[in-house]
Amino acid sequence: MRFQKQLNMHEPEKGIYGDCLRTVFACLLGLDPADVPHFGDRTDGRSDDDVGRMLSEWVREQGMVLITTQYGGAASLDDVLGAATWGSFGMPFLLSGRSGIGCDHVVICQGGKIIWDPSRIDSGIVGPMSNGMWWVEWLVKPLVTEDAA
Repeated sequence: MRFQKQLNMHEPEKGIYGDCLRTVFACLLGLDPADVPHFGDRTDGRSDDDVGRMLSEWVREQGMVLITTQYGGAASLDDVLGAATWGSFGMPFLLSGRSGIGCDHVVICQGGKIIWDPSRIDSGIVGPMSNGMWWVEWLVKPLVTEDAA
């Protein structure tokens, strides 16, 4: 893992969209953020579905898959971290929620705590995403048996 800070702060009123998502992938894969697509850039009018497809394709090109689960917004941050840690078997995971500055954000967690915040101001996670859900994701290399191939 290579801890790095995001290149863009989230300032949509100026046409600048934060790049925390690409930065956490760069951190996990040891890449430079500039070498990862800026999935959250909405200046071209892409939809959430477009972003999802783009992200899935890029992750597959890296030989990985993204396993995603959601927790209801009534769960506390500690509850989400605890549940996700229990199912992680020591692996780091991505946690998406609402940042301290009020926008959706993603951080890297492991061992029941946030271990890296890509925000340049360490805005953290204080609540669920704007859609009312917590998102937890694991970037994993799939195990494929010869029978499944």
